[in-house]
Amino acid sequence: MYRQDRQWGDSYTDQVVGILRLLLRHLVVLSVAPSEEDNKRATDFTVKLVGGSIAVRLRRAECRFRDLTIRARRDNGVKTELAKIKEGYASRYFYGWVDDKHNISEWMLVDLDKVRSARLLDREWALIPNGDGTYFIAIPFTVLSKSDCLIASKLLGDAA
Repeated sequence: MYRQDRQWGDSYTDQVVGILRLLLRHLVVLSVAPSEEDNKRATDFTVKLVGGSIAVRLRRAECRFRDLTIRARRDNGVKTELAKIKEGYASRYFYGWVDDKHNISEWMLVDLDKVRSARLLDREWALIPNGDGTYFIAIPFTVLSKSDCLIASKLLGDAA
């Protein structure tokens, strides 16, 4: 199952990269270099990545919910995505929805550092079963928005 899901997700890599390129202004800081950098290292500007890494998850066309879901428990005891994010891994989360034409038509870029700071991962969210021995939590778009955890989004309908 993992291999099949991974292959499906990887087929959208070019689209994810294209969208992230459009969002670079939210992911990097461009600064004028200090005089010493200019004089000694031929550096006029510095570029710094905001955060450090980006997690990506895509949902299939039949997914009608527009919330951030994170795998929170596995019956086999393997560490979950929620545990890894709580430990501080991934700074940003690109979360997108694919339409019937195989395009990423909706997405949100979530600041996971702010999600952690707002303690959204520590709330008592309902564990929702996937039916395969795994469970997830769902953090509504409105909660992410009100908690200032959204960097950018493109959602159709009422959620945007």
